[in-house]
Amino acid sequence: MSRIINIRGTSGAGKTHIVRNIMARYPIREPHLIAGRKQPIGYTFRRETGNALFVAGHYEGACGGCDNLSQGLDYIYELIYEATARSEDVIFEGLIVASDWRRCVELRRNNQLLIIGLNTSLADCCKSVDERRAERALIRGKEAAPLRMDPDGVQKNTRAKYNALLSQQKYFAIQGLDFRVLDRQAALQACIAFLDLVSVPIHQMPV
Repeated sequence: MSRIINIRGTSGAGKTHIVRNIMARYPIREPHLIAGRKQPIGYTFRRETGNALFVAGHYEGACGGCDNLSQGLDYIYELIYEATARSEDVIFEGLIVASDWRRCVELRRNNQLLIIGLNTSLADCCKSVDERRAERALIRGKEAAPLRMDPDGVQKNTRAKYNALLSQQKYFAIQGLDFRVLDRQAALQACIAFLDLVSVPIHQMPV
């Protein structure tokens, strides 16, 4: 039985930061490369003891995860099921997978599933988005395109995704489903405990 973690939250909630921190606890990284694509479709991470870990999507840039897989949800879940067939644990995140809950719930069949909803405030999410956009603009040497804003000055798309994920939480109120609403630090600690990484040191600093 594989252990699967799905981290849910809007842009800037901290999904990528948590996954990078988990990745840093495995000393061996094996990228999954396919023809015609420069970046990996995912990675398998290994350590001396315990299960290997499959991470869906690539983390070669500031934004990681399944949003870097343009092939769609069917392809993403195919990668996840292939990993469980190899008896690997799985962690995955991204706005594209947060748009769907049925496929995620189905993963509990024959697997141990943990779903985490990040409760990062909308204000903190917007701040993280602004910081990430400013960093990207600096690297590219050109000003970032303006975001659409609500009348109260909050990012329109970030708020819409934030509200959609809040309303979606009722679908996870299913008997036997391990769904937790946590802040960033508590979510990281939950992932560490779920994957039996409590005593495992960080091998590389997450970026």
